[in-house]
Amino acid sequence: MMRILCILFISMQLISCIRQETIRQEDFNQQAVNLRRLANAVQGEVWRGPEQNADVLALACQRDPSLCEPFASDSVLVKVVDDNVILLLCDAGRKQALIEDAPCTMQTDRRAWEESSKPCEFTLDVAAVCGN
Repeated sequence: MMRILCILFISMQLISCIRQETIRQEDFNQQAVNLRRLANAVQGEVWRGPEQNADVLALACQRDPSLCEPFASDSVLVKVVDDNVILLLCDAGRKQALIEDAPCTMQTDRRAWEESSKPCEFTLDVAAVCGN
């Protein structure tokens, strides 16, 4: 009887872990979609020609606050190279990269949450990604 209870308990734990990982994957996929929308808005701010040293992320969020709401508990970093931007989503403490995206491509460029080593650092080369 005890053996059956142990097997049931272990099985339930495994199912719970698998379910949590599935939910987490879905959350990251949704955040990738959200980051793509934000990246497009930030790219638009760059193309509008903001004042020098303007915070293009803040401008995009001011124009449409709903774009930034999904990232309230994370850190979003922006890198501008010429007329292109790359956004990097990291955890709140900026210790781990989660997603990196350049709006010049159709897909999410880097799903860092799937990598084993993922410091909060830009890895994409704008020229290589965007073809400049």
